[in-house]
Amino acid sequence: MRACAKVTALALALLGSSGGGFTKRVPVVMSAAPLPEGDPARESFDRDLKESLSAGRTWIEVVELHPLEGASERLAYQRVLLHPFTAVPDYASRPWFLDLKATNRQALDLAVRRLSKGTHRGCPGQFDDPHFFDLMEEAIAEHDAVRPADDEDLLRAGGRP
Repeated sequence: MRACAKVTALALALLGSSGGGFTKRVPVVMSAAPLPEGDPARESFDRDLKESLSAGRTWIEVVELHPLEGASERLAYQRVLLHPFTAVPDYASRPWFLDLKATNRQALDLAVRRLSKGTHRGCPGQFDDPHFFDLMEEAIAEHDAVRPADDEDLLRAGGRP
């Protein structure tokens, strides 16, 4: 069984029928990409979810995620580039700023297209894949749209320096 299915099963068991037994609802968000048909982990996940829903767990709301596009997609990439989460390769360990107000729209579109090649069925999320770092390096080459981030960039985008 894959880690995703194990984590889901554990979360469903821990949260129980009332979402944790709290007097107030506590939001819990879990996300999982669909596994291929025939994958035993998918069958296990689907079965656990179906059983939980039929057992009266009303706190569970299944929402299908759709690919990000337009401004949402650009904001997602801006956040990922601003907040490095790996030490290697070197360029991936530094914060970068995707300038959504770049005057060179062609460079911005090209940078976003390069980053979006690293998606899973159009959904950003393969950010820990080594291939994504190659695409990131290509996007960084678009100097009119992507540049090293400074503290002001982090503050403007709602992050922390």
